[in-house]
Amino acid sequence: MGIEINYNRKKELGFMLKKGSAMLSKTHIHAGIAAALAFATTYEAISPLGVISALAGGTAGAVLVDIECRAQNSSHDPAYGRLIALSIVAAAIIADLLLKAGLCLSALNQSRVYTLSGAALLLTVCVLGRFSAHRTFTHSVLYVALISTGFYLFCPAAWIYVLLGGVSHLILDTMNNKPVPWLYPAFKKGVCLNLCATDKIANKALMWFFLLFDLALLARAVWVLTHSAPV
Repeated sequence: MGIEINYNRKKELGFMLKKGSAMLSKTHIHAGIAAALAFATTYEAISPLGVISALAGGTAGAVLVDIECRAQNSSHDPAYGRLIALSIVAAAIIADLLLKAGLCLSALNQSRVYTLSGAALLLTVCVLGRFSAHRTFTHSVLYVALISTGFYLFCPAAWIYVLLGGVSHLILDTMNNKPVPWLYPAFKKGVCLNLCATDKIANKALMWFFLLFDLALLARAVWVLTHSAPV
C-alpha cells in the first residue's frame, strides 16, 4: 500500500503542534458532528436513530483520521480529543439503549461474517494508520473509505456518518499550513490553503462556530421529534 512509517513521529508531531500546523481535536469533533447532523436532519427524515448515529459516527470519523497523533509535552490535544470522543460515543450508545433507537441493534443484527469482516478491516486499517507518518495514509480518501467500509460491515447505521466525519477532517486540515495528500498513495503531494492553524484565532472561531451549529441542529431535531404526531 506504500504506507510511510515514521520512526521519528514524536519529534515531528511536537514540532508541528508547536508551530501551529494542526487543527485542534475539538474543532474536528464539532465539525464532524456538524456534517453528520446536517445530513441526518436535512437529507433524511429526522429520527432518534439518525441523530444518535450522527453523533457517534461523526465523532468517530473525525477522530480516527488523526489516529497516528500522540500527546506531546507541547500539547496533550490528541489525548484530550480522544477522551472527548469516547465520552460522546458512550453517551450516544447509552441514549440509543434508553430510547431503543436501533444503533446497537444495527450492529447486533449483522451476520457474523459481516461483523467479523468489518471488525477485522477496521482493526487492520487503524493499526496501519497508527504507525504511519503524520498526514500520509490517514489523511487520504483511501483511509476514510476503508474505515467507512469497516463500519458499513460492522454497524451499517453509522457508516455514512463516519464517512462525513472523516471528510470534514480532511477539509479542515486542508485549510491550514501542512499539505493533506487526499489521493495518497497514488499522489503523495498534498494540498493546503494556509488559512488557519492551532495557534491562530481562526481555529477557535471555527470550533465555536461548529459547536453552536451542532447545538442548533440538535435543538431542531429534538423539537421535531417531541412535536411530531405519533404514528
